[in-house]
Amino acid sequence: MAVSPPTVDQLKAIAATMGLSLSESDLTSFRELMKSITYPEGFFYVERATLIMFGLSSQLAPRLNTVQVGVPYIMRFLAERSAQRLAAH
Repeated sequence: MAVSPPTVDQLKAIAATMGLSLSESDLTSFRELMKSITYPEGFFYVERATLIMFGLSSQLAPRLNTVQVGVPYIMRFLAERSAQRLAAH
């Protein structure tokens, strides 16, 4: 799924919501950088699921540090996946 980078006007709006004021050249440079980044097939869904998880956990347990809780599981998953790839070769 190809996703086009945001327009300069969209970037201005995003920056304004964060209280930032960026020059036109900063926004253009940022947009050009975004065009050069490619994501693996299906990454959008992983990113979306992650954002939903963080959003839900911040609403259900605002004091919970989801990164601290989640990192051990992620590291174990990555280690197992790496071991499987090494065993396959």
